[in-house]
Amino acid sequence: GDTAAANALDDYEEGTWTAGITGASMSGGSTVGYYTKIGRQVFFQWYSATITISSTSGNAVITGLPFTAANVSQNYGLFTTEHNNSVDGTTTGGFIAVNTTLMKFYDSNSTSPAAYVNGSSKYMMVAGSYFTA
Repeated sequence: GDTAAANALDDYEEGTWTAGITGASMSGGSTVGYYTKIGRQVFFQWYSATITISSTSGNAVITGLPFTAANVSQNYGLFTTEHNNSVDGTTTGGFIAVNTTLMKFYDSNSTSPAAYVNGSSKYMMVAGSYFTA
C-alpha cells in the first residue's frame, strides 16, 4: 500500500546465531538461535533442547547474540525465559549488556545475578529484543 520513502524499512534481515554460555560448560542440545532485525531493533529467540550443564562457576550468561547492543547507558534490552531448569533461583530472564552480545540472567525481584545448575536433562528457552548501534 504505502509507497512513501519516509515509511520504508531502512534495514530488514532474518538469520541464525550461535548461542554459547559462560559461567558453566554446556554439552548436547542445540546452539542455533533465530533473529529478525528491523532497522536498529533486533528480536531473537533460542531453545537449547536437552543439554547437560557442568562445571558451574560464576554468573549465568548466554553469549553470541547476532549484533552488538548499542553503547548507550541505561538502554538495556530485555529477555524472558521459560521451560528453564538450567538456571537457579526464581529467574524469569534478564538483560542484554550494553556494547556486548551477552544476555545476563538475574534473579527475579533482585539485583543479584543468577547461576547455572549442574545436571543432565536441562532446558532453556529465551526470547527478547534490543537495539543495535
